[in-house]
Amino acid sequence: MLVSSHYKVYEIAERVGYTDKKHFSKLFTTYQKFNPREYRRKHQVELRK
Repeated sequence: MLVSSHYKVYEIAERVGYTDKKHFSKLFTTYQKFNPREYRRKHQVELRK
């Protein structure tokens, strides 16, 4: 959803069942090694190539 949609991070967090954006971001960063914003930016650039 971060790469293929226009939703804001807090909207995506809500859609996948998290009510706290900070908690979602912390868990996301733990597993992906990027915060959601960095992940989106990195993967959108790769898609454009």
